[in-house]
Amino acid sequence: MAELTPKQRLYVAEYLKDLNAKHAAVRTGYSGKSRANGNRLMRMRLCGRRLREP
Repeated sequence: MAELTPKQRLYVAEYLKDLNAKHAAVRTGYSGKSRANGNRLMRMRLCGRRLREP
């Protein structure tokens, strides 16, 4: 199974700060023009699994 990219790992860390997918995506460097980036990352199986880990 593929691992998260460094940018995706950073997204997970940013998301945990305020639980806001859009803001985490923007802080991580994804385009701020689209709300879809945060939602797309949240739907990714690996990101979701990483968020559920202790």
